[in-house]
Amino acid sequence: MFYKNFKQIARSLWLHKNFTSINLLGLSVGVAAVTIIFLIIKYERGFDRFHSDSENIYRIVSERERSGKVSHHATVPYPTAQLLRAEYPGILATQVHYSEDMDVRIENIHVFYTKISFLMILYFLKCWTLA
Repeated sequence: MFYKNFKQIARSLWLHKNFTSINLLGLSVGVAAVTIIFLIIKYERGFDRFHSDSENIYRIVSERERSGKVSHHATVPYPTAQLLRAEYPGILATQVHYSEDMDVRIENIHVFYTKISFLMILYFLKCWTLA
């Protein structure tokens, strides 16, 4: 019984080659699109989930307009951290760091300086001991 049904399906597909190829192409494009969308969503949701308080960690960006184009950068003026701590008493820690044009190296490892509050914000650094 199964063999006869399979044979009938194969003959029908062979008879309508154009429709079969269009349907298979559409199916493969749809499956590929869904897979890519799923991978993008998984990638985007994977950021900073390993921190213990990831829902309370925020990043402030600045918006700049040059030549009619708007761009967003992860840079803010240095006084922003002090202003945020003064204006919003619920903020536990703020961090501003600058690592561009830093030429500090320790055995071919690039290093940047930061304040101690950086250790209070990010979880993976809490396990390090401060010497």
